[in-house]
Amino acid sequence: MRRRVLNMLAGLVLAMGAPGGAALAAGQIIEAAAGKQIMITLKGNPSTGYGWHLRLGKGADKLLRIDGCGWQRKGAVRPGLVGAPGIYRCRITPLASGRARIEFRYLRPWEHDKPPLRVKVFEIRIR
Repeated sequence: MRRRVLNMLAGLVLAMGAPGGAALAAGQIIEAAAGKQIMITLKGNPSTGYGWHLRLGKGADKLLRIDGCGWQRKGAVRPGLVGAPGIYRCRITPLASGRARIEFRYLRPWEHDKPPLRVKVFEIRIR
């Protein structure tokens, strides 16, 4: 049963940020097949200056191809509405068998002296 759930998550992973502090989502595992694109989706609000920034673990660049990451407004938004939340989506294609670690850090890029507000870590197991 657990394997079936992990396989379903390989198509779409919905990871919602935890409030406050540098909440670490350690141990989130994605089972994926080489050549089959996966998507990681994170909630956020870019109008606050915060954004999700992707960091690849050691060797992940040889196992994963980042196909594109970007923001999308969440639902219908009235024209002129400022400060609306959004969804950050990152499309990733596993390239070869192995394990890769990726980390998303929710931070303001100009605040170098502050830790990220949130951190999400994923291990991608590629078969």
